[in-house]
This record gives sequence, structure tokens and C-alpha cells, in this order.
Amino acid sequence: MLNMPDERRRERERERRRNEIIDAAEKLFLSKGYDDITMDDVAADADFAKGTLYVYFRSKESLFYAVVLRGVRCMHTMFAAAAKMETIGLDKIYSIGVAYYEFSKKYSEYFKLISYAESERFSCRDDENALELTKVSQNNLNIMLESIRMGQEDGSIKSDLDPLMTAIFLMETTKAMILTTGFHVTPHRNGLDRDDVMRFTLERLKRSIATTSQNKIADDEAREKVKRR
Repeated sequence: MLNMPDERRRERERERRRNEIIDAAEKLFLSKGYDDITMDDVAADADFAKGTLYVYFRSKESLFYAVVLRGVRCMHTMFAAAAKMETIGLDKIYSIGVAYYEFSKKYSEYFKLISYAESERFSCRDDENALELTKVSQNNLNIMLESIRMGQEDGSIKSDLDPLMTAIFLMETTKAMILTTGFHVTPHRNGLDRDDVMRFTLERLKRSIATTSQNKIADDEAREKVKRR
């Protein structure tokens, strides 16, 4: 029977090997894409026997979920920090939107992998990585739902909006804007910075869910800024 130090060493070794496999897979998925990668490729890059990979991951799809999970966890950290910075629901939602955009820039490769994983091609099955990915993704959505409900309670977000539908609308609209090819080309051609375009987009989305009183505050602040110029 193994003693506790031996068990901990074995667990650390197991975790080290698992992470090395994920590291190799991440590099390959990012450089060559999902379809052009095989488990043989990952095994060769990680310097493990192919059979070792299947000890940790039942399939290439499972391994892909493990890579995507890294990005989703990073996004969760950024969402949670963004929401914590603000006190009213509307500002929390705007801050989360900014965090989502910043994530897409700072971790652009993860952003692409997450977007691909959300396509109809993949469906979370009875796999521990897929289930964990679903759980963390839901936690990200829950941060938005909690912020929307808080905004409806504090009077900053319209009370007649369905929180879930609103969260999906905000997230998918922002993602679509980021993924649109023209978003990266058109602003530059016209002397605009894409950060300014995204701020404008997030402000418009914010106004679409804000109460009349909150929009009036925003209008008053905008007029004051114009006066100070």
C-alpha cells in the first residue's frame, strides 16, 4: 500500500504528464487547426507513446475540450474581476463587455478556439473535459445573469427584459462584431481605431438595456464633456 507522500508524487506526475499533453495539443491546434491534427501528432510532439494519451483523453475531441477549457477559465477570471469592479448592474454588464473584448485581443488564439468549439460541429458529450467546459461556460453566463438581475433590482436595467435572452443577445452581438472581418479592416480604412468602434458598440448595447433615467445620466455626462472641450 502506498503511503501519502508516494500517492502525492504519483498524482503530481500524472498531472504533469496531462499538462504536457495539453501543451502539445494546444500548440498544434493553434498552428494547424483541429482537422489537420491527429493523436499521433500530439503524441510525437509531447514525446509520449500514443497509448499514453488515451490514458488521459479518450479522443481528440476530448483533448480539444481540455485546451479550450484553459481559455474559458481565463475568460471566467476576467469576467469575475470586471463585474467586481462596479457597483450597479448596468455598469457591471458594460465592464464585462469590455473584458470580453480585451480577452479577444489578449488571448486571440483562445478566443478563436472557443468560437470554433461553440460551432454546431461539437456537442458536449459524456466526457469529463466536455462537462467541465460546459460548467465553466455556464458560470461565465451566470456572472452576466447575476449582473442583469442586479441591474433590474437597482433600477439601472429595464425590468421587462428577460435576463437570459438579454445575456445571450449581448454576448452574441459582441462576439459577432469581433469576428466580423470588416471590423478589422473598415475602421482602419476610414481613419478609425477599432477600439473606438468597439467602445461605441458596447455603449449602444448598454443604452439598449438601460432605463430611461440611466440614459439621461449618460446624456448629461456627454454634454458636460462637450462643454469642457
